[in-house]
Amino acid sequence: MFHTCEISTCDSPTLITCICCKKSLCREYFVEHDYLLRPKLNDLTKQINKIFDQFESLDMKTIMSDSLKKLDEWRLDAYQVIDKFYENKCTELNYYINNILNKYEKDINDLQLKIEKMIYVQQTTNHNIELLTKNIQTLQQQIDQIKYISIQVDIRPLVIIDKLIYVNIVTDLSKLSTPYQTIQRIPLSSNAMASNNQYLLIHQNSKLYLIDENLFIIRQNHWFYDRIQDMCWSKILNCFFIITLHDIYQIEINTLLVKQINTTEKNFWQSCTCFGYISLFIK
Repeated sequence: MFHTCEISTCDSPTLITCICCKKSLCREYFVEHDYLLRPKLNDLTKQINKIFDQFESLDMKTIMSDSLKKLDEWRLDAYQVIDKFYENKCTELNYYINNILNKYEKDINDLQLKIEKMIYVQQTTNHNIELLTKNIQTLQQQIDQIKYISIQVDIRPLVIIDKLIYVNIVTDLSKLSTPYQTIQRIPLSSNAMASNNQYLLIHQNSKLYLIDENLFIIRQNHWFYDRIQDMCWSKILNCFFIITLHDIYQIEINTLLVKQINTTEKNFWQSCTCFGYISLFIK
């Protein structure tokens, strides 16, 4: 069946159908049509080439740097937790052994004092000699048994579940994930907060609260001082720091005990942070 060109002013027979616009065109208008489309294709080529160059210039190390930094910090914190746990268990083991040794040391000292006293006063009896001899023999047997003491240490493997660290790729920054937990805040409370690897310190209704990852209150203490400007955590001192407009306070994590730090002069403080394991910076 004969078809004419879809250009309204043309009666020539159709030669080809454009794959872009799906129009059936004669040879003359197809050449013209193709000529008009080529600049658009050239523009698209430039755009895709620009995107490709941009893609090629992407540095994955830069993209992952913040995430890798968090993982490295978590690893260092985990090492510290393990080292601290190990030190506590070593201290506990030394405590038990020292208690045993201290007992025998006391028994030895007591017998030495008794013998020295008898020698000094130059007065004793066969009964006393026999009793001392028996006590020394008993003590000798106990001392001989020390090296056979069995120290039982039951150690369970350290299990790290995969869900301990959750990796999620966020491509749409306009969408936020569903809140894991929420906590009601009072408007008059300070907006400052600080955290270590376990707890979050916040100010709420004239009190300091230490809360865990589930937003459960671990401990609390009254705050009787000026409005809090900022707070931060110190790894090396294992405590929080809080600054008000003129003063600096140290917060003990186990009790939330507040201790004011004396300064030589009054300044106007705005913010604070702890750098690494050494310094406290305030401004």
